[in-house]
Amino acid sequence: MSLLNVFDMFDFDGDGLLSRSEYAAFAVATADTPPDDEEWDLLTSQFDARAGGITMAGFLFMHEHLCFVLKITTTDAVC
Repeated sequence: MSLLNVFDMFDFDGDGLLSRSEYAAFAVATADTPPDDEEWDLLTSQFDARAGGITMAGFLFMHEHLCFVLKITTTDAVC
């Protein structure tokens, strides 16, 4: 399953954005915790967002950035 599919799976309303509640569902499903106010503000300020939600491009870049920071190759399961 690609990140594009993951994004679509959690974009419950199909608006092309992950709202805070949709992103929280993704976080819980991936063994993380929902973002608090400070984390959500950081995510939406650092990655492409509009109308209060993270765009698909922002979601993809967030994961690309995570892989770069952790120095994980795209052949690893996380990426």
